[in-house]
Amino acid sequence: MKQKINALLIFTQVHFEVIAWVLFIFMIFFRALTCSFTTFDQDELEAIHTAWKISKGSMVYRDFFQHHHPLLYYCLIPLINFFGQTLKTLVAARVLMHINYLLCGIVTYLIASHIFNRTSALLSIFLLLFSSIFSKVIEIRPDGPQVLFGLLAVYFLFLYFDRKHLLLLFFSALSLAISFLFLQKILFLIVLIGLVFLYKIYQKQISLLALIFYISIFCIALIPYYSYLVYTNALHYYFIFNWLFNIMHPERFYPMHTLMELFLNKLLLFGYALGLIYYLHTQNQKIVAFFSLSLLFIAIFIVKFSFPQYYAPAIPFIAMIAAYGYYVIFDGQKDKILLMIFIIAAQPFISYSFILAKMIIKGKNNNEQHEKINYVLSHTKPGDTIYDGKNIFNIFRDDIDFMWFQIKQNHDKSSITDLYKSLTGKSYDIYQAIENKKPKIISNYYLDMEHPIIKNNYKKSLKYNDLYIRKN
Repeated sequence: MKQKINALLIFTQVHFEVIAWVLFIFMIFFRALTCSFTTFDQDELEAIHTAWKISKGSMVYRDFFQHHHPLLYYCLIPLINFFGQTLKTLVAARVLMHINYLLCGIVTYLIASHIFNRTSALLSIFLLLFSSIFSKVIEIRPDGPQVLFGLLAVYFLFLYFDRKHLLLLFFSALSLAISFLFLQKILFLIVLIGLVFLYKIYQKQISLLALIFYISIFCIALIPYYSYLVYTNALHYYFIFNWLFNIMHPERFYPMHTLMELFLNKLLLFGYALGLIYYLHTQNQKIVAFFSLSLLFIAIFIVKFSFPQYYAPAIPFIAMIAAYGYYVIFDGQKDKILLMIFIIAAQPFISYSFILAKMIIKGKNNNEQHEKINYVLSHTKPGDTIYDGKNIFNIFRDDIDFMWFQIKQNHDKSSITDLYKSLTGKSYDIYQAIENKKPKIISNYYLDMEHPIIKNNYKKSLKYNDLYIRKN
């Protein structure tokens, strides 16, 4: 028996990387099976609807409200053109985001291999991709590609610091600009990278010209898009909705709920604490720690909306440090690290198995969403308008107002409605919009259903209590 155990330990030592990569591929494939069955977040429907509106010729910010940077929406348009105005587009977009999620793991592995070592790098992608706090990256939202290209920027930057090859600096700046075009939240990482540059210039490790070159490439990469905004008279609205609206937003969500989600990832946090306290020695390792701590602090204390996706830029760096912490504790013994990888994979494996079993027994988790979206499509035709204030069923039909989702009527003096009016000078009267546009279907979201315009013209759907159909 002892001989068999020793033989098994030797086998795992020799074939550690092969076993870990095979398990990784199996887990990724297993997870991919669930991505088309799980419920769609309303932000995902918002992303598809935004892409659809752009594909129909509307100019984002100028013709309809959106408060995120636009690159993801343009990337989704080919899917809409190929799969049509069907739910297949939703599934295809989820698959695209799943590929992005996988690439986030690969780039994390590359950075960790460069800064730490290959063994802890392998452990880091399990800690990253199978932590619940990082799961939002698989959804159709700009946060995922923002994280991917932010990581690429950091990877090329570390390569430049060691090799001083200008092309690496070029790719880093270009990746950072692409990340910025996906989502403006990457601004925090941009500032942190700028501080690292200043520190290295102060230490005479790189020249000021390197920073000037970096800033130049970053700005030049953004020129085409901002020129397009100027050409289409959308720059003014871009600035209002992407920056002023988000900064002045009257609501704030405190981080307690998301922190509880973060603390559920005990293996990740325990290894992170060990790595931070005991095992970081090189300058590059300390830069990774600086990025992780700063981005985590910003997600908890600075941003107004402490949703899990706001933690996504920090988690890859946390995973790298955590993995290295365990690597040092286990003295680099691959059999123990492999056992840890299996322990990390066990919980998501059970979770994915439960989702698949539920799907087999009861059908897809998102069946009700699919049915509601199809119901709306089947009761309207192209060119009809819809009021879907909560953004849960209208993907491929026109809206009745510039502000097309999540507007709370007469909430209080500090409402989003008032903020919109103060920034744009425009009013928002949903009843007047319904009177003018005569939408075929409306939801009861923040509407007074006894209002004459509603009561006289709409009747409740026979299938959905929150939907109302126009009488004529």
